[in-house]
Amino acid sequence: MYHSVRRFAVTALVGLALGASATPAHAQINPYMRGGVIPGFSPVNPNPFVAPGLTLQQYAYNRAVLTQAQYGMFPYQSGYSPYQYPGVTLPNYGPTYVVPSVPYVPPVTPAYNPYLSTVANPYAYNPYASNPYLTTNPGGVATAPVLSTTPGATYDTTLSTTPYNSAYRYGGYGGYGAGSDAYGAAAFLGGVADLTNASAQYQVTINRARLLAEEVTRSRLETRRRILEEAERERRMIPSPEEIMGREKQSDLDRARRDPPVTEIFSGKSLNTLLGALQTAQGKGMRGPNIALDEIDMNQINVAPQGENGNIGIVRNLKKPGDLTWPTPLLADAYKEARESLDNRLLAAANTLRANSSVAEGALRDLEADLKKLVDQLNANINDLSPSQYIQAKRFLNLVQDALTAMKSPESVNYFNGKFAPKGKNVAELVNHMKEKGLKFAAAAPGGEPAYRALHHAMAAYDANMTPIATRN
Repeated sequence: MYHSVRRFAVTALVGLALGASATPAHAQINPYMRGGVIPGFSPVNPNPFVAPGLTLQQYAYNRAVLTQAQYGMFPYQSGYSPYQYPGVTLPNYGPTYVVPSVPYVPPVTPAYNPYLSTVANPYAYNPYASNPYLTTNPGGVATAPVLSTTPGATYDTTLSTTPYNSAYRYGGYGGYGAGSDAYGAAAFLGGVADLTNASAQYQVTINRARLLAEEVTRSRLETRRRILEEAERERRMIPSPEEIMGREKQSDLDRARRDPPVTEIFSGKSLNTLLGALQTAQGKGMRGPNIALDEIDMNQINVAPQGENGNIGIVRNLKKPGDLTWPTPLLADAYKEARESLDNRLLAAANTLRANSSVAEGALRDLEADLKKLVDQLNANINDLSPSQYIQAKRFLNLVQDALTAMKSPESVNYFNGKFAPKGKNVAELVNHMKEKGLKFAAAAPGGEPAYRALHHAMAAYDANMTPIATRN
C-alpha cells in the first residue's frame, strides 16, 4: 500500500510538471497552488492541495503512517482469527499446538472475519490507531503520529509499535503508559521481593521451631539429670539400715557407759551392750585393768544362749517350797489358788531339770494354765491396783513366762548343770567365757538387782580403762 501511494504521488507530480510547462509565464496562478510564482522557475506547485486543507505531501505522509501502523497490528485485528479453522472446533491453544483429545490438524490459513477488521468494522478496537483527540503526551513518552487533520495538533513523526506505548492512552486524560509500566514493574518486583521475604521468613520460622524443639529436648534432659542428682543427694543423706543400726548401737553404748536407766540394767540390755563392745576391743588386742568379781554374787546373774528368748533365772535357784519370792500384789487372796498351784509346779519342774531331765509336755501345759489364770485375774483387778503395783506384778509374771519358754528348749538342762552359767574371776575372764560359750545376759530375777548393778559398774570401769596391750607392757 505504501508503494502504491508513492507511485500515485510521483504520477501526480509528473502530470503537474507537464501541465505547468504548457502554461505561459503570465498565466493566472491557481488558487489551489501554494507558494505562488518563483522567479526564474516555472510556476509549478510541488505540494498541491488534494483536498481542502490537505496537501499532497501531508496526504502521502498520513497514508504512510497508517500503513506502517497496520504492519504492527496482530492478524486478528485485520479480520483474520488464528483461533478459527474451517470445519474444526479446537480449544484456544493456537494453530501450532496439539490438543491431547483431538488429532493433530495442520495449520491452515485463518478464515477472514470482516467484523474483526478495523477497516471494515469502524467499531473494532485498534490499540495502535492514533487518538485524534490526543494533542499532547502527558507522560512525556513518544506517542503515535498525530495526523494533520486533528485540529490544533502538533506534528509528531515518531511511531512506536510497542504495545505498551502511549497509543493505549485515552485522550487528554493520560492513560496507562510509561507510568503504568513503572507501577507494574514495581508491583512485580515488589511481589518477587515479598515472595523472597516470605520464603526467607519460612526458613527462619522452621529453623526457630527446630531450635525450640532442641531446646525443649535439652531442657527435658537437664531436668531429668537434676532429678537424678537430687535423688542421689537424698539417698546419700538418708542413712542406710546398717548406718542406722550402727548409730543405735553407738547411742546404746554411750548410754551404757555413762549412767543408763536401771530398767536397762535389770533387763540385761546395758550389760549386753558393754559385753559386745568389750569383746570387740579385746579382739583388737586391747585390755583393761584387772577388776575382780569376787564381791559379786554371780549366781544371781542370769544368762541365756544367743538367739534364745527364754530365761530360766526365776526358777534356777528353787530348791524347796517358799524359795520363790512373789510380789506383794499377787499375795492377795484373789490369786491364792492359782499362785500356790503355780508355785508347786515350778519347783517340780526345776527339780526335774536339775536331775538332768527335760520337763514333760503335760507339766508344761499345766504351768501355762496356772499362769494364764493369774494374768486374767490381774487384768480383772487392774482398777484396784496402783500403776507401780501393776507393773511389779506384770514383770514377775513375764519372768515366769520366760522360764516356761526356756524349759521348752532341748538344752534347758544346761541351765542347771553349770554349762549356761557366768564364769570368771575378773571382767576379762567373764567376757572371754561369754564369747566362747555364745552366751548373753538375761533379765534379773526378783532379788538379783544388786548383783546386776555391781556387775554393770565393774564392766563400765573395765571398758573406760582399756588400752592396747603393747602400751600396757
